[in-house]
Amino acid sequence: MAIKNAWFTLTVAFTLLFFSSGLRFAFGIVLKPMSEDLGWARAETTMAATTFFVVSALVMPIYGRLIDRYSLIRIMIISIAITSLGFGLVAIVQTPWQFIFFYGIVFALGHSGFSILAVSVMVGRAFPNRAGLANSIAMSGFGFGQLIIISVLTLIVFEVGWRISHVYLAVGAASVLIPLLLFQAKFVSFLPDSPERYEGHPTEFSSSSAPHLLRFTISTKFAIVIVVYALCGFQDFFMATHIASFATDNGVRDQFAGNLLAIMGVFALAGVITAGLLGDRFKAGFPTVLCFLIRL
Repeated sequence: MAIKNAWFTLTVAFTLLFFSSGLRFAFGIVLKPMSEDLGWARAETTMAATTFFVVSALVMPIYGRLIDRYSLIRIMIISIAITSLGFGLVAIVQTPWQFIFFYGIVFALGHSGFSILAVSVMVGRAFPNRAGLANSIAMSGFGFGQLIIISVLTLIVFEVGWRISHVYLAVGAASVLIPLLLFQAKFVSFLPDSPERYEGHPTEFSSSSAPHLLRFTISTKFAIVIVVYALCGFQDFFMATHIASFATDNGVRDQFAGNLLAIMGVFALAGVITAGLLGDRFKAGFPTVLCFLIRL
C-alpha cells in the first residue's frame, strides 16, 4: 500500500471511532431526561444498554468471520447504515421494549461492525510493522469523539430534546462515514488475504488453519484476553452510562455533569497514545498491566 493511502486509511479509522464513540456514549447523557420524559424507572431504560452489550458480544465473532471473507469496507458501510437506522429510530420510542429493540438490538448489530474490531483489522493491514502506534492513533478517535460529540450533545439535548438529538447524531454519522468509506474504496478495497492484499479476491477460510484456531481459543492466553476485555468493557461503559445521571442526582448542574463524561475522553487520549508506543516497544502485556494498575 502506498504511504499516502495508508495514512488516509488511518484518518478514516480515526473518524470511524470518533463517531462510534459519540454514538455509544450518548446513552449516558440521555439516560436521565429520557427516563423522566417517558416515566420509566432507570432500570427499565438501562435494560437497553445491557441488551446492547450482550448482542454486541454475540455478533463480534460473526463480524470477524465476515471480515475474513468479504470486503471490509462493504461490511462497514452496511453496518453504519444499520447503526444510523437503529439509533435514529430511538426518536420514536414510546415503550421500553421498543427502546430495547431499536437500541439494544438494531443499533448493536450495526455498531459492532464498524467499531474497534473492524478498525483494528483495517489499521493492521495498512500498518503491519507499526500496528501498535497506528492503532493507538486510530483509537484516539474514541477519546476525541467522547470529548467533542458528548460536549455538543450536552448543549443540544436540553434545548431540542433527546428525540431530535438522536436524529441529529444518526444523520450526521451516516452523512460523514458512508461517503468517506465510498471514497476510500476507490483506492483500497480491503478484500482479505490475497496475493495483493488490498486488491485481491476473498478467499475461503482454510480448513488447515481450523485446528490451530481451535487450540488458540481454548488456550490460557486467549482466556486472559477475554477476561481483560470483559473487565475493561464493564468498567468503561458502566462509568460512561451512569456518571452523568449520578452527578445530577447529587446536585450537579446538567451541563457540567455531561461535560464530566466528555472530559473523560480527554484523559483517554494520553492513555491510548502511550499504550500504543509501549506496545510497539515492549510486549502487549506490559502496557496492559500498567493500565490496570493505574485504574486501581
